[in-house]
Amino acid sequence: MSNYYGTGRRLNKQFVRQRERNMGLRKGLQDEFLNRLIEEEVQVDLFLRNESVRSGQILAYDNWSVLVLAQDKQYLFFKASIMGIIPERPIEIDLGHREPPYDLVSDSSERYYGHYQ
Repeated sequence: MSNYYGTGRRLNKQFVRQRERNMGLRKGLQDEFLNRLIEEEVQVDLFLRNESVRSGQILAYDNWSVLVLAQDKQYLFFKASIMGIIPERPIEIDLGHREPPYDLVSDSSERYYGHYQ
């Protein structure tokens, strides 16, 4: 994909990445996670900024909000008010081209701290 988008000038990388995400060429981890929760109809615990916990099922989401079904009522939460989402069971997420930042099995302290002893 060209970095010009027909404008005749080179665009910065951040703009290009955002544009590719919006065009569906790249999916973020948040999108993968929320889509999987919706597809598999998994019950979740939502930890909110006011230190309360709401249990329910995520029905839909967009850039700013999450629609949740809890206790036979629909709740619309702003993403800014959600501190964490904990599913009732582990979710398999396809990371695609991404790799974990480090190997969880081996000792990776040397990678980050040099020859730390």
